[in-house]
Amino acid sequence: MPVVKDLVPDLTRFYAQHASIEPWLQTTTPAPEKEWRQAKDDREKLDGLYECILCACCSTSCPSYWWNGDRYLGPAALLQAYRWLIDSRDEATGERLDNLEDPFRLYRCHTIMNCANACPKGLNPAKAIAEVKKMMVARQVSTAMPADTRPRIRARLSSVSSRARCSVQHCCADTGSFSDKGAFSCRKAPFC
Repeated sequence: MPVVKDLVPDLTRFYAQHASIEPWLQTTTPAPEKEWRQAKDDREKLDGLYECILCACCSTSCPSYWWNGDRYLGPAALLQAYRWLIDSRDEATGERLDNLEDPFRLYRCHTIMNCANACPKGLNPAKAIAEVKKMMVARQVSTAMPADTRPRIRARLSSVSSRARCSVQHCCADTGSFSDKGAFSCRKAPFC
């Protein structure tokens, strides 16, 4: 980030990137009379996401943001993008994922975890970014596979994502395979 004077950075690009993810509720259904209802379980999914104060500590500690700050959205914006992607009241998940579908907007994160260490609120943007990547892979798999194999592949992807680090780093569809027992092995495993 460019420095304006002394310890004052120019946050114009940072806030423009945050605005580019459209951080507001998007619905197509008519608004209810009182409020949008949300189940308690759905509300708990947002814990650790809405607390971000946009201080930019995570983005300024991220090497990918240093090198590609003009094109990579950065940890803070992607944390907020995930917050709106999993909100049960929002109806624009597809459009939001389309907005993130770019080699630089999302996939520059290399899970170095500086963002989680630098966050003064103790949030974990790297985990949110990994979840967005999983959503992208699940969406691609669900549209590319025949309808009869989709549930089986989705189940395998969800079990793999919690166990295999490589599923967070890159799309393993080209580099790995599933065994008969559902275990995942990646040919890039030593390098993941």
